[in-house]
Amino acid sequence: MRLSHAFFLLMLAACAPREDDSNAITPSNPQPTPPSSSFMNGEPAPDPSASAISTSPTQDAITPMTIEVHNDCDDSVPIFIGEQPKFGSGTKTSMSGNSTTSYPRNGDGTLTLWIIDDHENGLASVHVTKRMKKVEIGRSCRTLDAR
Repeated sequence: MRLSHAFFLLMLAACAPREDDSNAITPSNPQPTPPSSSFMNGEPAPDPSASAISTSPTQDAITPMTIEVHNDCDDSVPIFIGEQPKFGSGTKTSMSGNSTTSYPRNGDGTLTLWIIDDHENGLASVHVTKRMKKVEIGRSCRTLDAR
């Protein structure tokens, strides 16, 4: 046997685990890996090259607790949060001009927001669904846009 070949075999034998080493990784003793959460839920493991933002059905199941409302009008705008202003139950409040705030949603993630007049009559309304993220009161102080 050539010297370099013998040296190679000696080095290979030095790297091999001892037979009495119970922690050695061998084909007959593979090391366990902790299960991923997707494996435990019966889903396939995620692709490591996939984006960190997921559009999985489980993400849609999350119900947002608040909605961001921005008043693009220069004036304070009276609003009503609830199904029917003046005659229904809800909350009457106002938003300062050029401001942003968050309002709590219903348990199912929905909300109805109204712009009202001085007599609490509804001028404009928008029904917010749980997929919507923001409501804007327009510059005219009389329009609502939900996205």
